[in-house]
Amino acid sequence: MNLLPPTRRLARLCLQCCAWAWICLLQGAHAQAAAPSAFEMEQGARGALNTLIVAYAGNQPLLAEPMLDEAMIGRQVLLDQMRISLNQQTQIQVSLRDVRSSIGDNVVAVSFSWEKRFLQIPAMTPVLRSGRAIFMWQRTAQGWRLIGISGDSPFAL
Repeated sequence: MNLLPPTRRLARLCLQCCAWAWICLLQGAHAQAAAPSAFEMEQGARGALNTLIVAYAGNQPLLAEPMLDEAMIGRQVLLDQMRISLNQQTQIQVSLRDVRSSIGDNVVAVSFSWEKRFLQIPAMTPVLRSGRAIFMWQRTAQGWRLIGISGDSPFAL
């Protein structure tokens, strides 16, 4: 049995409806803000790839390490490849060509051809290597994380 007068019950019901509408509006705005366009997803993943390549070529593997997902299979192998190659190579230049993206829900697969020029230490012999790779990126709250690699790694010797 409800003991409130009818006008107070109506006011309470109206307040509850307004609160419900406000919550729905906020959730809708959050859902729209959380869903970036395909272009934004592609640009974010390509930016992360470029950041990773620049950190590697700039002999700063510690900047690249946080970009690798901790659950990624082969994460430690990739980090070891970076460190070993940076100890045996200098003046590294990595060029990306034919970059293409496939976009999913918070995941982007970036396929590309790469060409790597460097001087082999200790003889300072110029070397040119090339290959093709696919990097799988995931958008998280902390930024873009590399979750998988397929093909030829530009970080290997």
